[in-house]
Amino acid sequence: QGWASEEDDDWMPFRAADFVRPPVGPPVDATPPLASPPPPPPPPPPPPPPPPPPPSSSPSRAAPTSDARPPPPQHGLAQQLGQSGTSSSALPDRKQQPKGAGVRLLEEPLVFVRIPRFRPEGKFGSHVAFALLVEKPGSTHTVLKRYSDFVQLHEELARKSFAASLPSLPPYKAFANFDAAFLERRRQRLETYVSFLCLHSLVMSDPAFCAWLQLDSITEIAVRLTVMHMLGQFETAFSAVVALAEALAADEENVAVRCLHPTVLRALQGTLMLDSIPQAVAVSACAILERTLKQRRARQLFLPRSAGGVVALLTVFTRGGNAAQAAQRVFEGLCDVDAADQLAGDTAQDGQAAAARRNS
Repeated sequence: QGWASEEDDDWMPFRAADFVRPPVGPPVDATPPLASPPPPPPPPPPPPPPPPPPPSSSPSRAAPTSDARPPPPQHGLAQQLGQSGTSSSALPDRKQQPKGAGVRLLEEPLVFVRIPRFRPEGKFGSHVAFALLVEKPGSTHTVLKRYSDFVQLHEELARKSFAASLPSLPPYKAFANFDAAFLERRRQRLETYVSFLCLHSLVMSDPAFCAWLQLDSITEIAVRLTVMHMLGQFETAFSAVVALAEALAADEENVAVRCLHPTVLRALQGTLMLDSIPQAVAVSACAILERTLKQRRARQLFLPRSAGGVVALLTVFTRGGNAAQAAQRVFEGLCDVDAADQLAGDTAQDGQAAAARRNS
């Protein structure tokens, strides 16, 4: 029955709980909590931006943009000349003036050049000749030029003071003489190139370009007159008027049509209106008009009120001297032409009336 009973629990010196072995180590509650790691230090502040450079007296060239494409690789002389970006199907824009001091575009070309065709020449078509159709007042002629001739012209003009305003030539290509499509594109671009040069005031007054186009002396003097008058170089324009009158006096066959161009007639009208015009120059200008105004087209361009031709002649007449006598001869020539036209008109009407009576 055991050595103790339930009634004897009060006197038992030990209990069952006293015989439970305690756990090893400190109690759970006594374990200290783990400490969290300290926060990282803040990043250092960024360094201050460098001070802006002091403004310089000379303007700096702007850095190229990232979207600019480098030019295509070229070889030889074409690498120096570059590739033309001008449209090949239209004339240059006359409203956009080229770069360069004293450079202006003519209102309309006195010499018009087209390149309608090209043809291979030499043994086995070793080179290609471009046919330049040069149209000028009173005549037209054809000049054959190779691509190397254009290169030589461009190199000569590039040594002038207006080199910065020149357009670029079409690019060079090896064995291009055997590529018909490339030659057609080159023909169009060369035509655009020469058309722009014919509008360039300083190029047209350069003797090298006139010689390259094989212009005659009368056309070259007329070009110099119109360009110098437009640029305000009146002393040179006066000399051109005298030289043009002398050249026309020696060419009696086509004298009436060699100056039949709006720009030449405007230059003559503006020259007569100048207060500083010498008497000899006024006499020469009237001599040119006396011959040129025999053409109906010339009278249509010079005599209307908007053209100011009659006012210019009256201004010269009121100044007196030899210039007044020259202006009087111009008016007398106009009266003779008008009378001849009236007589021809009356004769034609009489012939028509007589034919109508016979038919009736």
